[in-house]
Amino acid sequence: MMNRPNPEQVAMSIEVIDEITSDPITRVEIRVAIFDMSAGRAPCVDGINADLLNADILTTSVDTLYHCFGKVWL
Repeated sequence: MMNRPNPEQVAMSIEVIDEITSDPITRVEIRVAIFDMSAGRAPCVDGINADLLNADILTTSVDTLYHCFGKVWL
């Protein structure tokens, strides 16, 4: 197909992760992930979008997600 990229080029652009850490997530990682989310996009099925999380990123959003992730982290 002419409108698709060459599969060999796509395979070469895949990032390889050598090591995956099992350390618990940090508040800094959560803050960076929220900051990197695209603003103005439609929310997912949970109804939460980046604008909502960024509205109070320094306190409520990060702390709430940190405690939630801490409960489910194995």
